[in-house]
Amino acid sequence: MAADASQRDVDATLAHMSADVRIHISAAKGSIELDADQYRQLLKQGWSGLDGYRMEVDIESIEIAEDGQSATVKDNTRETLSMRGHEMTTGMQETASLRLIEGEPKIVRIEATIQP
Repeated sequence: MAADASQRDVDATLAHMSADVRIHISAAKGSIELDADQYRQLLKQGWSGLDGYRMEVDIESIEIAEDGQSATVKDNTRETLSMRGHEMTTGMQETASLRLIEGEPKIVRIEATIQP
């Protein structure tokens, strides 16, 4: 997914997620809960004006459920955005819940906390 996001490919990024995915993003000034369509719009708007974008993911842990049908992944993600010669890096702690859907692992929930 990080490779697809770094290419700013909205459809490929969302292909890693279930149709009913929920994304919860928290920051110092508040939080937002998004469904797949809202997240698609956020990505399109956010990536459209950038000269460059890079996502790096450092996985802390992966816990697979006993039945093998779901998993929880905890990671630290760093996003670097560049626009008009300026670069900004933000960090997030994420917990992603995945489940097998038609034999493919899909993200069904993301809890992300933007680090100050």
